Amino acid sequence: MNNEIIYHYTDMNACMSILENQELWLTAHPYMNDEHEFLHGFELIESTLSNELQKTDNEEVKAFVAVFMQLVSESLMFSTSFSKEGDLLSQWRSYCPKEGGISIGFDRAILEKSYSGYSSKSNRVKLVDCCYDDDHSKEIANTFSIVLSNTAPNGYARENPILDRDQIPSTYLGIIGHLARTKNPSFQEEKEVRLYTYGNMDNVPFIIDGVPKPNDSGYLQMPITVVHQNVVEFRSRNGVLVPYITQSFPIEAIKEIRLAPSKYQDLNVDSLKMYLKSKKLHRIKIVASNIPYRTF
Repeated sequence: MNNEIIYHYTDMNACMSILENQELWLTAHPYMNDEHEFLHGFELIESTLSNELQKTDNEEVKAFVAVFMQLVSESLMFSTSFSKEGDLLSQWRSYCPKEGGISIGFDRAILEKSYSGYSSKSNRVKLVDCCYDDDHSKEIANTFSIVLSNTAPNGYARENPILDRDQIPSTYLGIIGHLARTKNPSFQEEKEVRLYTYGNMDNVPFIIDGVPKPNDSGYLQMPITVVHQNVVEFRSRNGVLVPYITQSFPIEAIKEIRLAPSKYQDLNVDSLKMYLKSKKLHRIKIVASNIPYRTF
């Protein structure tokens, strides 16, 4: 992963905002370009989980799984996308205006380091490669289904549970990660890398209450916060109010800016050089697309 550059495709106004504010905007998944984002992974888990639950007649387990999957289904994913390809025609067409756009090249290692910390007061932020292999995604979904269907809902209902109360947060995060990176194989040309975090539609914490340990009613296990409240902001786009979360990043993560095919490409190179110099960011490399404008 050392020195791997990943590219964020956008327009020039958004590029200026990213550079000047040192922030990325993570959009809520129902409001993304592809409204079916994250549904593919969820459908795989639902299918394998249904098969797994047919093997048990434990109603307590079934009730717990129903509540857990309700939590997952009500989750609101926030993400922004990168590609391992910095000059890809399909990306220019999908994410940039016809008059031209840019792809911002980020040093992946620097980004990952800036999001690698853990906080007990906020939701995790992660950078992951998307998976376009349905067989692999089905194996992951099947593993989570086995774990959930062999659980101890209150921590003590089974003698040897695979999952108990204290493991619920990590299992939830694992499933959220599966949803964030699972994509339909038809999109594999994108080579997408996704920066994501999560919350829920009501933007309220989800907390597992404390419970007494067996044979020791005087001791209470501490409550566990599975999902924290987010600071959600809003912008208007095409007449729709879009929720998003901002994530700061170190400016040294940006290594280059690529300009889309455009009849104004030479002018854009010159003005971008002037702009970067004015912001004391002239160390950022400027690259023009190799794709002929007539194909764009």
